[in-house]
Amino acid sequence: GPTAARAPLYPLLLAGLYGLFGIGVAPVLWTHAVLGALTCALLFLIGCRMFDRTAGATAGILFALFPPHLWWSQYVLSETLLVTLIVATFLAVVRLIQEPSRGRAVAAGVSFGLTALCNAMILFLPFVLAAAAAFSRDARRRHLRHAPALLLAMGVVVLPWTTRNFL
Repeated sequence: GPTAARAPLYPLLLAGLYGLFGIGVAPVLWTHAVLGALTCALLFLIGCRMFDRTAGATAGILFALFPPHLWWSQYVLSETLLVTLIVATFLAVVRLIQEPSRGRAVAAGVSFGLTALCNAMILFLPFVLAAAAAFSRDARRRHLRHAPALLLAMGVVVLPWTTRNFL
């Protein structure tokens, strides 16, 4: 039955895959392969944004060959989706820090929300980041004004799950 102990995003992904392709492991493994490739591409983008194309290519290639990722992606577990979402959220935060705007804050908030729907341990991270930004004068001026948009977007994404758990 419904539980707050397990975040709903991965079970929803499995339900969608099973509904489309029938119950079987092959569609899940193909989805994990696509998520792994997407994670490599996102790491490439992060490396390019933070350093240069060489760093981005190195990050993407190293992740593609990272043994634990390859090992865990063969199991029907949420880790493959979670890693992809964490990397996507990190990219959204990097973009927000580099070029602050309300739209980027909303994108980061949605990313945080989706990641929290895969693993609820992420729920408090935006508050920790906001607290850290509050201690830096430059970060306070540039980034804290976008914190409400980020937190509101994240709240909207997790609200249905939270409401269901409350009821």
